[in-house]
Amino acid sequence: MDKRSLNVKPDLAITFLKFETPNLGKMKLLILLLIGYLAFRTFKSWLLSGSQQDTVQGKTAAEIDDDMVQDPFCGVYFAKRDGVLLRHQGEDIYFCSAECRDKFLSSSG
Repeated sequence: MDKRSLNVKPDLAITFLKFETPNLGKMKLLILLLIGYLAFRTFKSWLLSGSQQDTVQGKTAAEIDDDMVQDPFCGVYFAKRDGVLLRHQGEDIYFCSAECRDKFLSSSG
């Protein structure tokens, strides 16, 4: 078989056989960015895992039920995890704010 009968330029056939892709550089950049992002997220989650905030008197938000409670002083309902804890006469009392807690303490004597 003669190359003339195929009607294919030799340079084009060689280029096709090399499987050259012009977007290979963009793919490498995309993969490197993806790996960098995953490394960042992993490092960030590892860094923040040891520093859980205490929300109410040494108890983390995960340890407190997400129940609605009523402030005994002003009567407002709020999430227990957002409350201000007072241990009064052996009982845990939750208030909506430090201001209500202080008013409760001053009124109870």
